Amino acid sequence: MLPLQDLNPTRRFPILTYTLIVINVLVFLWETSMSPSALEAAIGELSVVPANVSAHPLSLATLLDALRSMFFHGGWAHLLGNMLYLYLFGDNVEDVLGRIMYLVLYFASGFAAVIAQVAIDPTSQIPLIGASGAIAGVLGSYLVLFPTVRVRGLVLLVYLAMIREWPAWIVLGMWFGLQLLQGWLSLGIETGGGVAFFAHIGGFVLGMILTWLVMIFAPQPPVSQRQQRLYQRARPYPFLCGILLKANILALIPAYNEAVRVAGVVEGALAHLPVLVVDDGSTDETATQAKAAGATVLPQIPNQGKGAALQAGFRWAIAADYEAVVTLDADGQHDPAEIPKFLQAYETHRADLIIGQRNFSQMPPVRRLANWLGGLTFSWALGQSVPDNQSGYRLVSRHLMEAMLNNNTEQGFEYEVGMITICVRRSFGLAWVPIRTIYAGETSHIQPIQHVKNFLRILWQTRRTT
Repeated sequence: MLPLQDLNPTRRFPILTYTLIVINVLVFLWETSMSPSALEAAIGELSVVPANVSAHPLSLATLLDALRSMFFHGGWAHLLGNMLYLYLFGDNVEDVLGRIMYLVLYFASGFAAVIAQVAIDPTSQIPLIGASGAIAGVLGSYLVLFPTVRVRGLVLLVYLAMIREWPAWIVLGMWFGLQLLQGWLSLGIETGGGVAFFAHIGGFVLGMILTWLVMIFAPQPPVSQRQQRLYQRARPYPFLCGILLKANILALIPAYNEAVRVAGVVEGALAHLPVLVVDDGSTDETATQAKAAGATVLPQIPNQGKGAALQAGFRWAIAADYEAVVTLDADGQHDPAEIPKFLQAYETHRADLIIGQRNFSQMPPVRRLANWLGGLTFSWALGQSVPDNQSGYRLVSRHLMEAMLNNNTEQGFEYEVGMITICVRRSFGLAWVPIRTIYAGETSHIQPIQHVKNFLRILWQTRRTT
């Protein structure tokens, strides 16, 4: 893979990474201003030569030659390839290690690269030039720090090129494996120049070791906290947020006149996912409060019902290329802290519909009876046990969202019941996760008589197709 982008935002501007890139480019432009003979003489005089290192391994001249060699390049391809990798992976390593340790790692890896290559061919008179050894150390550090972060790049297969996303451990692991293979194949072969594979290997290994030592003596927070930090860094870039959680998932909150509670729900959900609030024609400050809390707000005027709000959210999520959505109510009945349950279940089962199952015994008596009867009759109509058909806390895959938009036009709360029918009828994956049962005196927007009529109609339609 030729990496083009790592989906891993930073907290601060990577000043050292960009400075190193600028210096390398300026030195190369200086190289291009010289005649071939003058350039050859300059490289021979200023860069490191293995035979000289073997003769004077600890001299100041050797150290200076090794340092200068890190900024010379043998051509445009050499320069651009090195700078691409430094640009993609250096910013995150600088962000985590801090500027001083980042410089230590960069130059120490460069010196380790020289030592590794000289050890393989100590009598060579060919100058070692390029930043690839130092940058290899940055890649090794990145592999230790961010093994599961996804890297987007170009995969070339003979005459076919495809854009793919692979975790960093595969991308960088394959790069290192290729260096090992080519280094082994190059042993014993006399060349007049070429790629210093063992310099890459030495730099990469030292970068991993130094980073591992840093993590031992300066322990990193648990994986869950690091994931949370990554998400917080990505907040200014909504398209990245779900990607950082291994799946491009959106929190979808339909809301109608919930100005008092929506901000708390949004803030809780934002701790895990980017948030879209569909304001279903509210006459209060729902939209203002949701936006102030950090959500993207999609207005729907006039009020059309929860089903219509979900459809609007599904269309928005599909257009924004989300893989799935987690739907939860704006009235506080669904605890946003339980979103990870859905994400974990999705990661495990890849079900198209994952429903939060409530404990009916913890509901007020009237609602307990209504939910129990609704579940019993709907299970009869569907011919399959459905423990909680009215829970609005769900994860819905893109596959099911598209099916719903094409096959269900319900506008109200019945839309969620119909979702289960389509899921079962089409043999989509269906799973359940236990969730808290929360009732705190919220005002219900359900119109009982109309809701019962619509529910009976859904039951009849479901039974007819059984």
